[in-house]
Amino acid sequence: MTITVYAPNSEACPDRSSLVEADSSRFHLDRASTDGVVHLTLLIDDASCADCVIRREILERTAAHVLQAAVPAVGRVSIVDPREFSTSPT
Repeated sequence: MTITVYAPNSEACPDRSSLVEADSSRFHLDRASTDGVVHLTLLIDDASCADCVIRREILERTAAHVLQAAVPAVGRVSIVDPREFSTSPT
């Protein structure tokens, strides 16, 4: 499993993204903090596939595992998931 992270310096991250790519989504690398936390934002390119992407908590654990294999200093991954901020019609 790979995770594609779109960032100006993607050499800092392993080659990555089939985790969400099939669901018309990708990750943007926001930052990597000195305490080993990698901060990503989930970008969903096709709103009709938003429900196809697995839950944020599972994405964070899986992304951490993949990134730790290439960069052992990664302690955990924090993902901003736009689905958690959307409002449903009333």
